[in-house]
Amino acid sequence: MNYLETALKTKNAWWRYVVIIVAVFLASNTIGSIPLLIPYIISLIRDPAVAGELAKNPSDLSLLGVDPAYGLFMMLFPFLVALLAFALLVKPMHERTFKTTLTGAGNFRWNHFIISFTTWIILSALYLFAYMKVEPSNFVLNNTTISLLFISVIALTMIPFQAGLEEVLFRGYLMQGFAALVKFRWFPLLITSILFALMHSLNPEVNEYGFFNMMPQYFMFG
Repeated sequence: MNYLETALKTKNAWWRYVVIIVAVFLASNTIGSIPLLIPYIISLIRDPAVAGELAKNPSDLSLLGVDPAYGLFMMLFPFLVALLAFALLVKPMHERTFKTTLTGAGNFRWNHFIISFTTWIILSALYLFAYMKVEPSNFVLNNTTISLLFISVIALTMIPFQAGLEEVLFRGYLMQGFAALVKFRWFPLLITSILFALMHSLNPEVNEYGFFNMMPQYFMFG
């Protein structure tokens, strides 16, 4: 069975998609915020003025007295919670398994995954190497402490959940949902790519380089 058609024989009422998206969002912003709430409450008890400082600069997690590795973990943990919430809800809501959002085959094809993963690693490494040679001044190692090791471990273990959530939701769940809604194969590809681009419209680089400079890149990646 083709990948987009795997969802056609299951429950596809529009409200089911809304319920899952809302539930995933709520889970990531409640359960997912627990690692942030713990140091926040402790800091607030020690110094109530921290609340005002954080309101002025919410991205400055150093005000909570947390190290960079834990700060990165706090930012990525909501994505893990969201992915788990989605995996738990997709079967009772749609009567299809989580695996169907990943593949239209009977089993997950690890050989395809390994080939594509290796290809992207090689291309990314070549691009990074070339960029470092052309613009070496853009690369500065500003952390030579042991904390860099912990940050690297957190990044390698947690960022895949963040990236995986985006892929599962946009290139899997929503693409299949729009395919079930509109029987035109290009429509789900285009609409999910547009949504993917808009989701990143608040990123810092959009303000830095301009909306119409960055959105086409996000759209093409989508």
